[in-house]
Amino acid sequence: DPKAASALVNVRPEGSAAPVSTSDDEDIDLKRAKDLLQLHADVKLAHGNGVDEELNDARHAVEVVLREL
Repeated sequence: DPKAASALVNVRPEGSAAPVSTSDDEDIDLKRAKDLLQLHADVKLAHGNGVDEELNDARHAVEVVLREL
């Protein structure tokens, strides 16, 4: 669930173990999590109509090669 994942990344509970002086931009793990969420959203948007045709073509090409072996 993208909304739940986003909520986990963007919410910091009171008494967090993170140092008070660390901003969101300086928190490497938080930045990675946000980047991963953005990548997931971009890929999902790009393949919103189902499976990518290029992926299907590549799968078929692999099957042909395997049959010829």
